[in-house]
Amino acid sequence: VHRVSDFLPEGVNVDAVSFDPVRNIPVVSFDRTVRLRSPFPAKRFAAGEYKGAIPRITVSRNDLVGFDGELFLPFFDAEAAGVPASVNLNAAHVISSSFILMSFDTAVALDGRVFQDHQVVSADGAGGFTPVLDLAEVDDSWQSADVEALWERAPFPFGVLFQDSFESP
Repeated sequence: VHRVSDFLPEGVNVDAVSFDPVRNIPVVSFDRTVRLRSPFPAKRFAAGEYKGAIPRITVSRNDLVGFDGELFLPFFDAEAAGVPASVNLNAAHVISSSFILMSFDTAVALDGRVFQDHQVVSADGAGGFTPVLDLAEVDDSWQSADVEALWERAPFPFGVLFQDSFESP
């Protein structure tokens, strides 16, 4: 069994981890832009699944990429969805390919709104972003928080994410 980390260049870290429920594979984001070569594509080339050069993929620090044990596979192209290249994806949780919870390392303007690093947004995969949770609305002390990890059991009724999950001190 191969892990994503087995094939990363030195100094590159995984900073968001989730799971693609359709392909049943891990989905990750890195702390910097990286060009990856899929480690074991030979079987797939031999089977005719891929033609030409060994697949390489450039993953920006705000993208999500899947890894099936042999190939790195694009999952969410953040820049194509409108996320500036200067913004890092800190946390992500995949509900489906068209519903991804995420948080960024800094304030970012998306879809006509400004989201802070203490907010969770949903991305629809096509460039639409919707606010889901603002930790500062839960308690003022969360204003300086930076969301670093996300998880939610699915499905959940939209708008009740984390309902009753936080208590004010």
